[in-house]
Order: sequence, then C-alpha cells, then structure tokens
Amino acid sequence: MNKITGNNKNLYFVALIIILSVLIILGLKQLRNDKKELLNLRTQQKEISVIKNKISYLNQKVSFYESKKRIGNASGIIQISDEIFSSTGLKNKLKSIKNSGTNHTVNGIEEIADVTVEKVSMNELLNILYRIENSPSLVSIKRISIKKDFENPQLLNINMVISYIRQK
Repeated sequence: MNKITGNNKNLYFVALIIILSVLIILGLKQLRNDKKELLNLRTQQKEISVIKNKISYLNQKVSFYESKKRIGNASGIIQISDEIFSSTGLKNKLKSIKNSGTNHTVNGIEEIADVTVEKVSMNELLNILYRIENSPSLVSIKRISIKKDFENPQLLNINMVISYIRQK
C-alpha cells in the first residue's frame, strides 16, 4: 500500500506541476496581450493629445474671428478697403475698388470686392497685407495677383479679391 500512496503522491505532484505550468502559460499569454493593449492605449493617448491640441488651436482661432466679427462695425467692403488704404497712406495708389457681390453664409453675409493697386513697393505691399490681416473687421484675401510694373520693375501692380464677413 505504501507504493500506491507513493504513486498517488507522485501523481498529485505531477498533476500539480502540470496545472501550475498551464496557469503560468495562460498568465504569460495574458501578460503579452495586456502589453499589446497597453501599447495600443498609449498610441491612442498620443493621438488624442494631438487632437486635443488641434482642437485647442482651432478654438483659439474661432474665438479670434468671433471677436473680430463683434468688433467690426464697418458698413461694407468698400468702406473697409478705403480705411485700409487711407491708414497706410496709399489711397493715391489705389486705382479701383469694385464690389463683386455678396454671398449668404450660415451666420452672416460675405461681401466681395476686386481691388487694384498700382506702383507700390514691396514694403507698401507688406503694409497693406498687414493692415488687412489685422483689421478689426473680419476681412480676408481670397485671391491675389502680383506683377512687376512695366515702367518701373522695382514697383508692383496688385490685383486682389478681398472678402468681408458681417453679421446678418
């Protein structure tokens, strides 16, 4: 009988080792899966952080343009264009401002004008662009064409389409 109980003890020991081996193998597989999931979650966390930064940047831009929309009190694109060129001292170089029409947007009205400026220097062009960008009203350049002046290649002739968005 001692042999039988000795064999039973050996069988229990072998069974215990087999069960522990299976549990260890299952645990290692679970650990590997958990590591993969952790790497995926870290990647997603980085992507979410990038998206969060983009959203924050876009919110700042929207706030900036919303504030311009509220501040601007000009009556139209012609008046705004006139103010921009008057403030830069280039009104005499402004050849024409033609109202090209209006478009209705979700929350406002977009007025569009074709503006022609002749014989300006590069510095004067930069001043014009700066004034448009930093206008208290919501003004943007939709299209711009810059060519050298025929008589004086140091000067530029500019054709641009300017847009002004105002509230309804």
